[in-house]
Amino acid sequence: MATRAQLNAWIDDIIDDASFEDINDRIDESILEIAGGIIIPDGSGRRSPPLPDLYKIDTVDTATDAAYVSLPDEFHRDLIYVVDSSGCRINPPSGGDYESFRLFLNGVSNKGLTESGSIYSVARKGLKLYYQGIPAASVALTVHFYELPTILEEDDDVPSCIPSFLQRRLIVHRSCARMYGEGIEDGETSRQTGEKYHSARFYEALMELTEHIGEDAEPVVYANNDGLYGMDGAVCDGGHF
Repeated sequence: MATRAQLNAWIDDIIDDASFEDINDRIDESILEIAGGIIIPDGSGRRSPPLPDLYKIDTVDTATDAAYVSLPDEFHRDLIYVVDSSGCRINPPSGGDYESFRLFLNGVSNKGLTESGSIYSVARKGLKLYYQGIPAASVALTVHFYELPTILEEDDDVPSCIPSFLQRRLIVHRSCARMYGEGIEDGETSRQTGEKYHSARFYEALMELTEHIGEDAEPVVYANNDGLYGMDGAVCDGGHF
């Protein structure tokens, strides 16, 4: 495990600029970016996967006079599962996932989002969880997501959410690339050299992280003999179709 003090020293040795005093802030920024997902430079448009140690389960209480509720303060990325108070999954919008807000709007009966009744569809928009219908009494929904990484506040704190064998390369190279890119070096050619070198090393480590974590799979949607759709591997599939 790499401590904040070690990461700071490694970056400081590379940058070698006494005027740069906020290295610890850059370390935290890099961890936040890695946890939030960075576009993989392979032309696919994919983001790097979420860090498994940041997986979080929490609950939110619905409102009775609005079609949305704020997600937990620690929410960072990827709403991946929503369960109602009876323990059944509320499925995402048809044809998409919980991030598909437009599909959510397409699939609800009242586009003004004022329909009352039991919740049959949910989606995320920003830091809010939207739902239809609106229950007459508040209900607790269980939400699964990836939370914000812990800020490193002390010199012996470690970025435990990142695999230990990649901590140094990911954080140091990301921080140095950003700092060089903002003009730490003198001269355009020198600045570009430092930024390109550390960016390349960072993306190499990011690909290792992606391969190490792997990609989680969504349950498979299938049709039965009656033409009704279900979801393999989901909880209480039949309850919300």
